[in-house]
Order: sequence, then structure tokens, then C-alpha cells
Amino acid sequence: MDYLLLQLMAGIAKGMNIFLLTSGFTIIYGVLRVVNLAHPSLYLMTGYFAYSLTQILGSRIGFWAALVVAPIFSALIGMVVERVVFRTVYNKHHYMQLILGWGVMLILGDIMKLVWGVSAKSIPIPEILTGTLNVPGGTFPYTLVFAVIISGLIGLGLYLLMYRSRLGTLIRALAYDEEATKALGVRVDLLWLFVFAFCSWLAGLGGTVASLFTSMRLGADQELVLICFIVVIVGGLGSTIGALVGSLIYGIAFSIGILVLPRYALVFLYVIMVIVLAIRPYGLFGKKVG
Repeated sequence: MDYLLLQLMAGIAKGMNIFLLTSGFTIIYGVLRVVNLAHPSLYLMTGYFAYSLTQILGSRIGFWAALVVAPIFSALIGMVVERVVFRTVYNKHHYMQLILGWGVMLILGDIMKLVWGVSAKSIPIPEILTGTLNVPGGTFPYTLVFAVIISGLIGLGLYLLMYRSRLGTLIRALAYDEEATKALGVRVDLLWLFVFAFCSWLAGLGGTVASLFTSMRLGADQELVLICFIVVIVGGLGSTIGALVGSLIYGIAFSIGILVLPRYALVFLYVIMVIVLAIRPYGLFGKKVG
């Protein structure tokens, strides 16, 4: 039972980190109606970027510098992708968005292969995060505790931004009625750019934090695309709360699945997804259309 509690805690930590990725993925869809398959590539590329900074600056300050700089790097790439690629397919069929997103993901994958090579990369853990926390059933790494704290703070900040600020009101208005938002004198094109950059920043932050306990390897972004779809299908596409709940369900189900059937842990996720689709085809927190 104690070991089960330890796995549960690990699942929560994993889910909270994935929330930083899936929240941006679902906000981009909810506001811009774009399915951005390249979003997980920013998560992975930022992890590689964090690795490079730790190699240059050393383990003492490298990660902390990466925690600030790497998400900004991700946001800048997101702005370029929005301007050059996705700006041309707003209000177009999702098939076109999927094809373009997949193309951007392949391009970013080749860039990562060219710059960082094909071998997996791991960053040195800062000394302050090398310890463990004693819990029933064993020890819990400080890196995972840090991941939960950062993700929790960002989740709170995201709620305050979206529901307690004028900017969040404008973003939600844009998601509801673009023409009415324009009539208020809002520069919708700049708001689009901000949303895309902010969501890319979230992915970058998630990738930087994940580099503490996960090795960066080529092709991981393609696996993360599947995880994003599972999470948003379970939680509800376009719902930030749904992204949080779906991410936690993913993390806990995967961790418990590894404990029960290690080779088939993903099967638990598919079963949950099918059950949710059968009961609520629009997800736990999604809104019924039509």
C-alpha cells in the first residue's frame, strides 16, 4: 500500500508537468481553433536548449538560467510559427492545420537532430534539488516536488490571468466571438500572437522542468502528441480545467499501470479514453456543440 502511495505521488507529479504542455495545447484550440501538432516539439526542443545552457554555464546556475531563458526561447519560436505558418490557416479546415502542424513538427525534429545529434541528453541536477523526501513506501525526489510546485503556481497564475484580468476577458471574448472582439477596437492579430506565444512559453517551461527527470530524445515529441490528444479528449478540448484533470488522470493511470502491467501501461489510458467518450463524447469538462 505504501508503494502504491509513492506511485500515486509520482503520477501526480508527472501529470502536473504534462499540464504545462496540454494547457497551452487546449488554449490554442479554444481561442484560435487551431490543432497545433507542433506544440509538443517546443516542449522537447526547450529541454534540449536547457541542456545546452547547463553545458555552457555549468550545473550550479545552468538550470536556473534555463528556467528563465528557455521558455522565452520557446515563445519566440512559437511567434514565428504563428506568423509564418498558422496565420494562413485560421478559420480553415482542421485537415490543413493538421498537415501544416505535422510538417512543422518534422522540421523542428530535423533541427534538433542537426543541432543536438541523435543520442539522448540529460542535464545535471542542481545541488539543491538532488535530495529526496522521505514518504511512506520510500523516498520522493526533490525534482518531482519542484515540478509539482512550479506547475501548481503556474496553474494558479493561469486561472488568475484567464478569469481575473482584463487580458483574460479579451482572450475569452476572442474565443467566443471574434467579430465582436474586433468591434471593441481590439487588435485581434496581436491577441492571436500573444496567445500563441504564451502557450508556447507554457510548453517551454514544461519542457525545461521535465529535463530534470526525463532524458531528451528524438521522437519523444511524436509520443507527446498522442498524450496531448488523450488528455484533451478525456478533459474536454478547449477547457483549461479539463486539461488539468485530464493530465492528472493520465499521470496517475500511467504510474499505476506501470505498477500493475508495466508493458501495457498505455492500455489503461486508452480504456479511460474510450469510457469517457462513451459517456461524454465532448470530454469531462468540454462543452456540447449543437
